[in-house]
Amino acid sequence: MNEINPNYKDLRHLPIEHSWSIPSQEDLARKFADEFEKFLNQIENSWIKTEDTSDYVVGLFEALIDAMKHGNNWDPEKMVKVDIIFDETQLIISVTDSNPVEFSNQEARQKIIEATLPENLERGSGRGLLMINNYFPDGLSFKFLNPGNKLTMTKLNK
Repeated sequence: MNEINPNYKDLRHLPIEHSWSIPSQEDLARKFADEFEKFLNQIENSWIKTEDTSDYVVGLFEALIDAMKHGNNWDPEKMVKVDIIFDETQLIISVTDSNPVEFSNQEARQKIIEATLPENLERGSGRGLLMINNYFPDGLSFKFLNPGNKLTMTKLNK
């Protein structure tokens, strides 16, 4: 695994396949999201539009926070793994926690539906999956790894 602050000179050209491990701390999730934005902006010949970069950064940040909070219970000893595949056709980001309890695609879809209900719109939390789903409309899936839940977000180059 690599540090949160990757060596960008090695990650400037597509295709890119890279992994990181991050301790479950909110400040490190924020730092990683900031670094991810720099990463996206420095890739040469990227098909991602500059105006869309913040959507992917927010989606990644929400996924990190969900994994750290709900999967790893903010335990800094538990790592969140981030895998990125970025090529001419797609951007795939996977975020994996250490949770021994399965979180299924059906449960995720139900949480997305619940987040849109009028009585839930004022809540201070619970909209992370809805946001992720909006920012990565080409694919959102969960896989239980026993232990660990892996959230995979996909954006296709259309």
